Amino acid sequence: MMLYLKMGWKPWDTIISIDGSTIEPDKRKQHIYYKGRDSVAYGKYHFSTLYMNEETLKYYIRDLNKFAPKIMRGYPSGILDICKYIKEHKISIHFQLRSLYLTSEFFSKEEAGFIESILHCPVYGQYGHTEMGVFAYQEPHSVAYKCYPLYGYTEVLKDGKQVEIGETGEICVTSFSQRGVPLIRYQTGDLAVYGGKLKDGTVILSSLKGRTKDYIVDNNNNKIYLVGLVFGGHNTIFNHISKWQIIQDKPGIIKILIIKGIDFNSLHEDSIKKLFSQNGILCSIEYVADIPKTKSGKQKFVIQNIKENKQ
Repeated sequence: MMLYLKMGWKPWDTIISIDGSTIEPDKRKQHIYYKGRDSVAYGKYHFSTLYMNEETLKYYIRDLNKFAPKIMRGYPSGILDICKYIKEHKISIHFQLRSLYLTSEFFSKEEAGFIESILHCPVYGQYGHTEMGVFAYQEPHSVAYKCYPLYGYTEVLKDGKQVEIGETGEICVTSFSQRGVPLIRYQTGDLAVYGGKLKDGTVILSSLKGRTKDYIVDNNNNKIYLVGLVFGGHNTIFNHISKWQIIQDKPGIIKILIIKGIDFNSLHEDSIKKLFSQNGILCSIEYVADIPKTKSGKQKFVIQNIKENKQ
């Protein structure tokens, strides 16, 4: 509710969630891809990312126009799918959002800007976990996150010690919500740049760096974290891709599954291969019609099949 109030929420506003809800088969036969929940915190209607494709997205937009939400929340991959479909098919939307926030998946500054350009509203970021140890929010046009101090205690650690301002470490949280079996210094597996602490206890994450598992391995068995490689350079190549996923089975070699955007061409393919080859990675590209989502409806960025060497 603290975040909703910052976003301009009013008690009569309809909140829509874009998430991994499961929709019954009989509803899907009627081209209904949402379910009602009527939750102030999580939304009145939940649209599922599990069934989004070129054939179904028009029905999603039809029902969004019908419900005319004022606040939207949800997975970046699903909201991006909706926005790309709106742009590519030149569809008019008949609702005006006060704002929206992106949660549960990594997104780049460029992706947030694209969503803002299509839905014409401020785009916030939200970072947290089902384990309820941290609640952090990102203001529009900022890459930093503020960790709300009454929700949990947040640290950014390397080798078990708090890093200095400007250094990267793993987010480690202690939850204030569970008295029976509290989570104490829970290692989240997420990387962030530490930005210091405000007087009220708010911890600043200067930027999120993605999951510790979102990496590829070069020929020398060195890890290359993909958030820095792909998004850190603000490459515009990936704006021409509808969806993509990286799969690695051997060091120094990756396969990239790509669903082309409408203006994707051979020059974009060459640029992608060059980006990875400059970092010692040979990549092949396979063009596909669909990339499966996880059971929770999220888009997995990397499938890493090389077992980590524990020494």
